[in-house]
Amino acid sequence: MRPITALLRLKRLSGLECLLCDALEGDLPSALSRVAQLNGVAQVNLGASWQDEALLGQCVLALRAGEAAQVARVLENRWRALESEANGQALRPLRVVRGFALAQAGGVKSDGAVDRVLDALRPPHPHEFDYLAVAWPELERFLVTHGMASART
Repeated sequence: MRPITALLRLKRLSGLECLLCDALEGDLPSALSRVAQLNGVAQVNLGASWQDEALLGQCVLALRAGEAAQVARVLENRWRALESEANGQALRPLRVVRGFALAQAGGVKSDGAVDRVLDALRPPHPHEFDYLAVAWPELERFLVTHGMASART
């Protein structure tokens, strides 16, 4: 790999990680700023797992901005392709985000759909999804309600 390509790859990867962290923390101005910065970085092939990471960050940002129905639609439309392209570990947090988006968008009627999405995650690994909800009380309640996490004391 050429040095400039490696540098661009590193810049893009670190930007995606920071976008996800900002969105998870609920810092929408910083997350939106990261999106703008990432749009200015030359496109480099990051591989399927990093494309999933980018999608996770974008979905979390949209959910935090109140766009649950849009996130649910996007993930529903892309799910078959994601399942065939992504590795199972990359899909696990996306499944949580998909279930949460369905619950937020559909209310009580979505319970069956949410359970079907989350069934593939059962049983969760201890504390597996805790990082998603550290600064997101609504997601923490969702995880606890659906048996994906224990309530923090």
